[in-house]
Amino acid sequence: MELLFGNHVRSGGRRIGYLAGAEVVAGSRRVTKIIFSDDGKLGSHAQTRSIEAVHVERGRVVIGQTLPGKPAEAGTLLLSRSVTLVRGGRQAGHLAGVVVGDGGLLESAIGRQHWWTGRFRLPASTLDLSQPGEIRTGANASRAA
Repeated sequence: MELLFGNHVRSGGRRIGYLAGAEVVAGSRRVTKIIFSDDGKLGSHAQTRSIEAVHVERGRVVIGQTLPGKPAEAGTLLLSRSVTLVRGGRQAGHLAGVVVGDGGLLESAIGRQHWWTGRFRLPASTLDLSQPGEIRTGANASRAA
């Protein structure tokens, strides 16, 4: 499922906010929670829900029945719009969302260089999540001569 930051989050047929981020366990690359708020920004007013209660319908994030919360795991990262994407040592843009597969595994990161440019995907297997506030990936395979 494609989770784009800023998309509407709905529950019980009502809009309850905008997607602000996702919580990921760095070692296993498993998305554990989504984060949303009234204005789509992070802060003390933001709320979280377990990824098991989330699905996407027509481009909207829908929260179903909320399951009991699990204790926080060590090594969790917060992915949001403020995360910078670095490709081949150069800034490639900012994180615009994530693609989550079966079992909550991170399949790819969705990036965007500017608000007017298209989005691009970076496969999870190529991502380096070791730097806080940054997602690094290797150089492009194709380069102009």
